[in-house]
Amino acid sequence: MLKDIKKGAGAMASGESSSPSVTPEDIIRAEKILFSVFSRYGDAVLSFKVISEFIDSHPGKKFFIVTSNQLHPYAERIFRGRAEIFGLNKKKNPVRLLKVKKRLKAEDIDMGFNPFSLGEDSEYFIGLTRNSYPFRGVKEYTVTTNLYKIVRDYLQMKSAGEGGLHKKLKLGEVTRVLIAPSSSNVLKSMAPELVEKLVREVRKSFGDPDITVALLEGDTMALPEGVLRFTFGKSAKKSKEFLSLLDTTELFIGVDAGPLHLADLLGIPSVGVFSMTSPETILDYGNSVLALRDKRLDGIYCIIDSCREPLCMSELFDKDLLAEEREFDISKEARVERKKCSVS
Repeated sequence: MLKDIKKGAGAMASGESSSPSVTPEDIIRAEKILFSVFSRYGDAVLSFKVISEFIDSHPGKKFFIVTSNQLHPYAERIFRGRAEIFGLNKKKNPVRLLKVKKRLKAEDIDMGFNPFSLGEDSEYFIGLTRNSYPFRGVKEYTVTTNLYKIVRDYLQMKSAGEGGLHKKLKLGEVTRVLIAPSSSNVLKSMAPELVEKLVREVRKSFGDPDITVALLEGDTMALPEGVLRFTFGKSAKKSKEFLSLLDTTELFIGVDAGPLHLADLLGIPSVGVFSMTSPETILDYGNSVLALRDKRLDGIYCIIDSCREPLCMSELFDKDLLAEEREFDISKEARVERKKCSVS
């Protein structure tokens, strides 16, 4: 996603036309607003969170959301009737696509936005509105700009707050733990041996609770005895199953990926385990995630091209991980490290 933003910024810098500008007054005048969200898991969840805030701050308007079938259950849970939501798979159901297109055209919608959705699908739907404002990235943003800030800026919203990210995790009895150790980026993910260490520590800390590990589709990682397996999938059915799993979860532990954003948004006590990316960039203002990261990477967003194995992740597991107390100040933007690993 951040690479896409940089591509968008490059296009603007080279002289190509940028998105039409929108003002708070334009939004106030609008009666109907459409959001088109066709993006990766994490980008979509954080966009849904900010859109939810946007809807709450603009009462009296009518809102529409078009998204993928996979994301539809998450949107329904987050918006809870405050917007009309359409889930689509244009390849498998072209007839529904035509019906949704007809319906949206008939609504004569005033404005269309597509936060963190850079594909043709998202721009197609906002193009059905009177005034569309494509999300194309902004020149001044960098990889260390907080992701939630980018969406709020795009929607002309004020910052949600300031100050430290870390809040002390307060847990009573924990009987069900969900671990999501994987990202599409291997440098953000836990290796199988780290998952084993984490399972041992969770059992030691909480008296042998029920543990489920949620893995990406196609991941055949062997799990410790007694640990349940959940496999993500790109379908509404799988998304509903994951929401049901979260509903029974008392502690969520995950890496920098979509499930961590979702667990925090749903109010589940959460631990975020970070390697290359900085919590200041990834987490939202006022979140309740206990963010864990190697102290040697404080204030650093690491994008060293030669890195093949995240030592910063593995060395976290050489200590009492869940007892680690840290603070991350979202008001201080991290610096980018491209050359020297601070952990090796």
